[in-house]
Amino acid sequence: MVFLLNDYSLDGQFDDIEEFLNLVNEELKFIFDYFIEYQIPLYKKSDFYSRNVTKKITLQNVLHISGDPLVYQIKKYFIEMAYQEPYWDVVPETVMEFVYRCQNDEEIPNCFTEAIERQGVILSIKHKDFMNPNFVFWRNDVQGSLDNIVTYRCFLEWLIGQEDSDKKYIFENYPFSQRVIFPVIREIEEGFE
Repeated sequence: MVFLLNDYSLDGQFDDIEEFLNLVNEELKFIFDYFIEYQIPLYKKSDFYSRNVTKKITLQNVLHISGDPLVYQIKKYFIEMAYQEPYWDVVPETVMEFVYRCQNDEEIPNCFTEAIERQGVILSIKHKDFMNPNFVFWRNDVQGSLDNIVTYRCFLEWLIGQEDSDKKYIFENYPFSQRVIFPVIREIEEGFE
């Protein structure tokens, strides 16, 4: 299982740092916890930390804030997931001789062409341009689709559909309160039988 962080999904869309921190705390931490627990690498571009969270503040600026408990809480995720290898742009697998038509195809290689070649899944930070659960692409005129995870609910639904996923982990660690529909829970419970 290969995941690639959509670096285009962090481009200053948040009004303030608190809005971004709340998103990480309410959505991404569950996904990052799973990646850390199962040692799943998250490929990203090596300059991801320099992406803008707000119009003027980068992710690197946010991670250097001290004294804020919410910042402290998310630092472990971004330090472990965003500052550490693997970086897809160090050894790109995009085939430059191929013609790609996909999201942001004016800049090749990118996280989408890398996901195509690595047969990976895209992880996007909530952004109006990247809310679809999948992206259609063409690689040398052959059409395909990439899964796109935006929220922990999307991740949970995607994970349940994977044959080799740990259903018990999902059931024990994800907050099911009003966000997950009963058929999803039923499918998890049936996995224990």
